[in-house]
Amino acid sequence: MRHSICFATFFVTFLSSSIDLFAQLPATRLDGVFPAGVAPGATVEVTIAGDDLDDVDRLVFSHEGITFTRKMADVTPFDEGPQPVDNVFAVTVAANVPPGNYDVRCQGKYGLSNRRTLIVSSTPEFTETEPNGGNDLPVWVEVESVRTNAAQEVTLPVTINGQSIGGPDVDWYRFTGVAGQRILLDGQCKRIDSHMDLAVTLFTESGMIIGESRYADARESLVDVTLPANGQYFVKVHDALFAAGSGYVYRLTIGPLPYLDFVFPPAGLPGSNDEYTLYGRNLPGGQPSPFQLDGRALDQLKVRIGIPGDIVGKLMYSSLIGPQQAGMDGVEFRVANNGFNSNPVLITPATAPTVLEDANNDSPAAPQKLTLPCEVAGSFYPQRDVDWFSFDAKKDDVWAFDVYADRLGQSLDPALLIQRLGTDDKGAQKITDIVFIEDVAERNFNNRAGRHEFDERTSDPSLVFKAPEDGTYRILLKDGVSSVKSDPRLIYRMAIRKPQLDFRVVAVPDGSTDGLMLRKGGREVIHIVAYRQDQFDGEITVSATGLPAGVTTEDIIIGPGNHYGTLILTAADAAPAGIGTLLLTAKATINGAEVTRPARYGEALKSFQFAQPNSNLASVPSRIVERL
Repeated sequence: MRHSICFATFFVTFLSSSIDLFAQLPATRLDGVFPAGVAPGATVEVTIAGDDLDDVDRLVFSHEGITFTRKMADVTPFDEGPQPVDNVFAVTVAANVPPGNYDVRCQGKYGLSNRRTLIVSSTPEFTETEPNGGNDLPVWVEVESVRTNAAQEVTLPVTINGQSIGGPDVDWYRFTGVAGQRILLDGQCKRIDSHMDLAVTLFTESGMIIGESRYADARESLVDVTLPANGQYFVKVHDALFAAGSGYVYRLTIGPLPYLDFVFPPAGLPGSNDEYTLYGRNLPGGQPSPFQLDGRALDQLKVRIGIPGDIVGKLMYSSLIGPQQAGMDGVEFRVANNGFNSNPVLITPATAPTVLEDANNDSPAAPQKLTLPCEVAGSFYPQRDVDWFSFDAKKDDVWAFDVYADRLGQSLDPALLIQRLGTDDKGAQKITDIVFIEDVAERNFNNRAGRHEFDERTSDPSLVFKAPEDGTYRILLKDGVSSVKSDPRLIYRMAIRKPQLDFRVVAVPDGSTDGLMLRKGGREVIHIVAYRQDQFDGEITVSATGLPAGVTTEDIIIGPGNHYGTLILTAADAAPAGIGTLLLTAKATINGAEVTRPARYGEALKSFQFAQPNSNLASVPSRIVERL
């Protein structure tokens, strides 16, 4: 299921009590739910974990087909009837709920919590139980004449729900495999807001390691192996640093899964229906590609993908979107095979006709000639690949250069050089460096409180270029990451267009790891981050609608040259208790016309120490969410 995060809302909770020590007051915080997935038509016992979960008696889901009841303890002689078990619920997913990612929150004495992810899955679900092994490969034992093993047995395909609790927790599973079958073990932690960094190892029954996890989509764990023989296989799962605690949950899907590593080109014009090449594993009808990752061959599959004509201003993607990507638009695409849906890939809207990189543009003596405007789709592959281009311009021509690489989801560090080609007084060629962008400058840092909570900085070069003279110009595009590894996923798009002024905004509540909560007579701060395209320098007005009774705020203006603002919500002393829904929108005047963009929403995924504004704190993991 795809979630559009263009018209997201968030919840505001009011507590009837009024207390002065606001900074020290508790707030309901949900760190994780276990298990983190449920199959359609099933009922599962779910345990929640977090802080300040006093008197939590309600779960709130983003789909009305997901419901709950509280688990009741067995009645003892000392009870006055059945008593609820703290933080344990029976969650039921109706059979007609589509597979996808859904929000879950809890509500208790200290208000409504932040959101966490609950997956409705089309694969069979399995929940681990302890004990299920130690650090070493579990041995077979005889119990009442039955040969058994501490590793829990699963049948493929399956999605395992596990957690890391109580010290250096190591989980073991085993399955029966068939020789020659290509099996993927897809770990999901960051995509479900977990704190875990999953490490997965696959063993034969004799103890030989035949697969270890590598980073894949969203820097998650992936094992790709072709089984060498029929027989039993053992899976070892743990946190990479053997960390454990509240919110350390994982999902591990095992089977002949289709998996998408990247799509090329990564962008298409709105309203188009062009051909793209998907690269991945176990693709339906896939053919061998020239690429490998960690020694494993990738399939390729050519497909036509329609890009919505109204995609501008919309981001429809159900997987992880980080702060550096939050100013882009896009749509997701998946394939299905063997009864599974693949992970999604993000396709972004091009802003000019797409030109594919020429494989022979590695030399400054033979740059690829471009006709502007255009968007170049290319890759920093193989290792230490550099790309040269050239274009003609008249004096005072203005072109916006925008390189999308880090923002496409891979950790890249591109650099952009623009040179002018001319001749000196003797007719010899003269090369003049006009601009070189490698390290992106800070943007008005002094007025940016809370950056560690949602750090939107990107290494992608962007500038508006004004040609100083008539003539031919040359472009060098290179990347620091590709200088140390050969990876076909290191793709980019380089837009060269007439400036297309535009903007997006993201709202992030202060202390977003907790639920957004107002107390009577209190205030709450929402940080606004503005993403400006092609040096748009106009005022951006951010306003709130749908305010509950007793809550007020004023429109704010993010002024010229500014990328940040602060919206303040105020609850009156007599504000009624309850839960409300709020919508933020942003408006600006561009080329004489009013442009409206709905706000997107972000939150930190890891708690952090309180600090004074503008303190230099390390950034914490954060993401775009459908609602707060």
